[in-house]
Amino acid sequence: MIIGIGIDSVEIDRFKDWHVYTDTQLRRVFSPDEIKYCREVESKRAERFAVRFAAREALLKALSQAYPEQK
Repeated sequence: MIIGIGIDSVEIDRFKDWHVYTDTQLRRVFSPDEIKYCREVESKRAERFAVRFAAREALLKALSQAYPEQK
């Protein structure tokens, strides 16, 4: 049963400098394993951060449909 659908897209260029953020800053969004993976290949850093960020945004959108805020 599908209870919510989420989709998100981001500009990869927006993430080109994220590899220089501190681990503390990045851990607000990513797990330590994700941070390590995203930093591994220099040419893929921005893309890897962007993909993971967009996936989280899509999940939050899907969950917000499934569990709308009750007023």
